[in-house]
Parts: sequence; C-alpha cells; structure tokens
Amino acid sequence: MDENSPVRVLIIDDNELTRSLLHLILRGNAYKVIGEATHAQMGLEMAIKLKPQVILLDQNMPNGNGLDIIEPLRAKLPHAVILMVTTQNDQKVIRGAMERGASGFVVKPFNTASVLETMAKASEKFILAPAARPQV
Repeated sequence: MDENSPVRVLIIDDNELTRSLLHLILRGNAYKVIGEATHAQMGLEMAIKLKPQVILLDQNMPNGNGLDIIEPLRAKLPHAVILMVTTQNDQKVIRGAMERGASGFVVKPFNTASVLETMAKASEKFILAPAARPQV
C-alpha cells in the first residue's frame, strides 16, 4: 500500500440515508468505503476483519451505542482513526467519546465540506503514522 492509495473507510450507522450520503461524499480517489454496518456489533466484527484506516461510527443506534465499541475497536485497531457521527454537540458526550478513544466528530446535519474537512484531518493523522497502514 502506498501513500497514493485511497484511505480505507468503514461506515457504522443504522440510518440508510446517512450511510448513503457519507458514501456519496467520500466517493473518489482519496477515500474508499470498504464496508457499511447497520449496528455496533456488526461494525466491530467488520472492522476487525477489514482493518479500515478510518471508522465513521454513529453514536446512537437501536441495536447498541457506538460509544460502547470504541474501546474494543481501539484495542483491536490501535492506529485506526475513529470519528463519531452524531447529532450531539454536548461537551460531556464529546469528552466521554474522546476519553474512550474517538479521534473526532462529524456532527449531523453535516454537509460535504464539513465531512471532507474532518476526513482530511483524519487522513493526515493516518498518513503521518505509516506504521498504522495495514498491508493488503
């Protein structure tokens, strides 16, 4: 895998529209959506299998809270960038997610520019840590 390879992204969100919009925004040379999961446990299993570089993780899902899988994700994929996708702009929620290992947030409602800006910052973190790159 070289520096010019697209950043591998996993989307974990129960909302089909949100997943579709994120997938559409990320489509192109810089990012490659390698999987989509509709609930936390499925997302955790897919992340372990697919080894994404960036994980877009919904905070609130009916089948489990995204916050609950941050620590297991961090344990299995210590170099992955975990970005919470949330409607919450509550400092307590943000602080709690960051303490568990989240790297940042995409706040709903989002737009193309805000998602791409957040992803660019996340990608820089990944590119600056080449040891984090999975060999595929």
